[in-house]
Amino acid sequence: MKRLLILLLILTIFLSGCAQQSPSGKVSEVGEVTTTVATTTTKYEPVPENIEIFSGVKEGDLIRFFFGFNDRVGHSGKVVFKIVDDANKTVYSSSFDVDSDDYVDYEFKLTGQGIGKVYEWKIPFNNIQKGIGTGNAYLTFTTINGKTLSSETSFIEIPTYTEDEIKTMYENQYLQSAKNVGQTTTEGNFEVTLVRIGYFTHLQYDTWGSEVTEFRADIKVKNIGGEKDTFSTYNAVMIVGNKQYEYSYNSKFEGFEIYPDVVKEGYIIFKDVPKGLTGDAKIVAGTSWYGFNEVTYEFLVKL
Repeated sequence: MKRLLILLLILTIFLSGCAQQSPSGKVSEVGEVTTTVATTTTKYEPVPENIEIFSGVKEGDLIRFFFGFNDRVGHSGKVVFKIVDDANKTVYSSSFDVDSDDYVDYEFKLTGQGIGKVYEWKIPFNNIQKGIGTGNAYLTFTTINGKTLSSETSFIEIPTYTEDEIKTMYENQYLQSAKNVGQTTTEGNFEVTLVRIGYFTHLQYDTWGSEVTEFRADIKVKNIGGEKDTFSTYNAVMIVGNKQYEYSYNSKFEGFEIYPDVVKEGYIIFKDVPKGLTGDAKIVAGTSWYGFNEVTYEFLVKL
C-alpha cells in the first residue's frame, strides 16, 4: 500500500510539470485563439449633378482656375483640362487627381456671397503656348463612382501671336504642303510663271476669324515689253473635268500698269474647290492686251 502511494505521488508530480513541446523545441502554451480578419473600407461620396461654376482669372504671371459643383461640397475624382485658342489649337493641357479634402471655401470678392467649396489651381502664364485670339478652357471631371461631368469657360487671356507671326505661320504651312510647278508661258508683253499650287489654310480675315481652306495658285509676272502694261487676274479660272472654279476676291495680286522689267508676285484663289480634288487641270492665270488682241495665259497641270 505504501508503495502504491509513492507511485501515485510521483505520477502527480510528473503530470503537473509536463509542458507541450513545439516542433522547434521551444515551449508553446495552449490558450484561447483570436482570429483577426482584415477588412477594406471603400470611400463613399454622393455624386454631384453638374459643375455649377468654372472660371479662370489672370493674376499677374499666373492664371487661377477654379470649379465647384451644384451641391457646393468637394468631391474626389480626376480632372482632364485643356485650353484651345480661337483657331481651335490646343495651347495647354493637363490631367490630375483631386481629393474631396483639397477644396476650399469660396466667396465672390465684390459681394462676399459664399458659393461653397471649390477646387482651385494656378498655371504659370508662360507655360501656355502662343495662340490666336483668346482661350477657351474645357474641363472634364470623373468622380470616383465613374460619373463624368463637363464644363467650359471662354475669353481666357493667353499669350498671342503678333499679326506678322500669324501670317508667317500660315504661309510657311502652305509652302511646306504646296506642289511646285515652275511652268512659264510668254505672250505679248508678259512672261508669266505658275510657281506652285495647293490648298491654303489661313484665318478668314488674315489675322483673325475662323480657319478656312482655299485652293491657291502662286504666279510671277514680268513685263518684258517696252512700256507699262496691265496684267489682269480677274477673269482667272481653273477647269477640272467638267467643273469650272472661278476667281475669288480673296486673291492677292496687283497687276495694274506694270513697268518694263518689273516682276510682280502674288496668288490667285479659286472658289469652292473641294479638298482632295485630283486629275488634270487647266489654269487660266489671267489676261492682257497686245495691240487689239486679248492674250490668255494658260497652264496644264496635274492635281
